[in-house]
Parts: sequence; C-alpha cells; structure tokens
Amino acid sequence: EHVPYFHHVAWVIVVFLILILVYLDQHKKDVSPVSHTPCRTTHQTTVNATTGTSSSTLSANEQGLHAVSGPLPVVDLMIRTFRPDASWLPHLLKSIEIFNLHFFRHVHILLPKDDLVFMKPLIGRRAFSYTVYTVSQFLPGYWQQAFDKMNADNYTDADYIFHIDSDSIFTRRMEWTDYFCFDGKGGFKPVIHQYRYRQNVGRWSDRLERMIGPYPSQRQWVIMGLGADGYMFPRWIYNDTRSHILQLHTKHPNFRDFAIHAVFDIPVIGLTEYEAFRTVLWEKHNESVCWDNWGSWENRTSTDIPCRTRFSRGGYQWWMHLHEECLFQA
Repeated sequence: EHVPYFHHVAWVIVVFLILILVYLDQHKKDVSPVSHTPCRTTHQTTVNATTGTSSSTLSANEQGLHAVSGPLPVVDLMIRTFRPDASWLPHLLKSIEIFNLHFFRHVHILLPKDDLVFMKPLIGRRAFSYTVYTVSQFLPGYWQQAFDKMNADNYTDADYIFHIDSDSIFTRRMEWTDYFCFDGKGGFKPVIHQYRYRQNVGRWSDRLERMIGPYPSQRQWVIMGLGADGYMFPRWIYNDTRSHILQLHTKHPNFRDFAIHAVFDIPVIGLTEYEAFRTVLWEKHNESVCWDNWGSWENRTSTDIPCRTRFSRGGYQWWMHLHEECLFQA
C-alpha cells in the first residue's frame, strides 16, 4: 500500500525543522562574541552583553596605551555599498549598533546615484550618526569601488578611516588595542593587520607593480590584508598614495584621469586600493605604524578578528539570516 503523498511532505518538513534547530543550537555555543583574544596578545577581555562594558587583564601594550594622556584618535567608518549588497547591508548596520558604537565617531555610506532610492530605506534610522553620499559611476563596478575607497579622505576629517565591505558584519566589540599600539613616546600608532603573499600571486602582484612601481618589497611579496578583519588606515596615506601614483604616471593631470586610463587603456593597469596603501606605508612610512601579522588566508575567520566577510558573490541564503540573528542575541 502506497504512503499518501502528503505524508512524504510532512516528513521532509519535520527533518528540515530539526536541522534548523540543531544549526541554531550549535552556533549559540560556537559563535558567541562575548569572549575573545584580540591581536594575539595576552590581553583577555570579557564584554558584558547588557552594558557593553568590559573588564580586562591588560597586556604591556595596552597598559601603555591606556596611560597616554589626551584624546583618543578619531576613527570614522567608510562603507562603499551598492544594490547587489542590499540583502547584506542591514546586517552590517545592525552589528555596528550592537558592538561598536563606541569606536566610530561617524559612519559614511557611499553608493551609486541610481541605487539611492532603493537603498535608502534599508539604512533607515540608526543609533549612530551617518551620512549617505551618492557617487558618479564612470568606471565598471569593481574599479569604481576601488576608486571611491582611494578617495575616502575627501569625505571625512577623521584621524583614521576604517573600511568594511557591506557584505560583512562585526562579530564582537572592537577594543582600541585591536587597531592601535603605544609608540613608547606618549602617543598612538595604528596597527596594520597584514600577511604577505609571495611574488607568484598573479594579477595582484602584476596590478600592484603596474600601479605603484616595483618597490623592493613588492618584488618579494604583496602585503595583503585579511578581508575578514576590515581595514583601517591613517587619513594622510590616501593623498600620499595618490600623489605617489601621479608622480610615477606623469602624463595624467589628476587621479581621476589616471583611473580612467588605468582601467580602459591596453594593457590594463587596474586599481588595487588596500594593497597600494599597505605597500606605500611599508616602504615610505614603515616606522609610523605597527605591523601585526594575523596569519594566513586560511586563518581569516579566527576569533581574533572582529569582523566576518560573507562574500556576497555567493548569494544571500536563508540560513545566513538565522546565523546573524543567533549571533546578535548571543
């Protein structure tokens, strides 16, 4: 005797619900943002999920950092987004409200003019101050985003600019020692989290050399960042990097003209923003920052890192919403 069709459907639904419950239970145990070890130091921090306050056993680095007199550095957050990231952006904004209102003075959101009407309601009212900017689209998508990020200093007067992709979320409270170190002279230096690709990294090393020239370090490695940890740079490095590029490519009167030719001329030079910043810092301003190696690409989701990249090109899936809700409530 055949089992009625609806019995099969009922069993499928039951199994599906069980899998969801198992998934949520597992992530409540494994993905809690409450405890972490930032920057691979001996510093241990426990964050009170209700008050947002923390109690710490300070490392030597953090003791020096807290002893510095005067104001803390001003850090603004820069988000360059666009319509394909519409499913992701609200999660990122919510994670800022939950974990990191203390870290950023202001949030700057850049998006194409044609996406404003669609994206603005997704941003809505927030617990942080923010400004939405529309940008012109004179380069293909990826290249335009790189150009806009390389000009981020034109939108803010902050001491430092923190970049995070709009398909990412913050997964814990960021401590100042995650991104600043004590310089030993009564002041701060930014921490640049990086790792090094060897020379045979194909398009990245080729593009970087065509863009900023064959620096000695660039011949051996490309100084890459961990996409999952966000990127923070001192504001002055943006103009310094653009000026360096224009000194190398002297036929271009301004950086916009260079970018257009870099993308559309043959052979293509291209743009690679973060690798350019890090290489110029390494070669020209090495002592002005602290270099911290957070390991290999395989370790990019380590609990040390306060952000997690979802890589939107894979598409937004139903289980990602459940994961975010579980994380935010942990």
